[in-house]
Amino acid sequence: MQLTELDDRFTETSTELLLYVACLSLNDSFSTFNKEKLIRFALFYPSEFSIVDLIVLGDQLDTYIIDLRGDDEFSDIKSIASLADKMVKTK
Repeated sequence: MQLTELDDRFTETSTELLLYVACLSLNDSFSTFNKEKLIRFALFYPSEFSIVDLIVLGDQLDTYIIDLRGDDEFSDIKSIASLADKMVKTK
């Protein structure tokens, strides 16, 4: 019944966007990180990502997650704000 209500309130596109955003969760060392979903997420913003950007994005996402999971300084990150702060501090 709840699933039907959610389907009635949100379009398929909205639901899809929510699932893609969930891949950015910082919890448990980015355990929900999913490169393919994030690339599909970028497809919703064609004015922001060119074809070349999308090709490069896959490699950039691989590097990003390896760097963050391998660095103990990022293990206590709980929010986008604390991630941004830590990235500025660590350059």
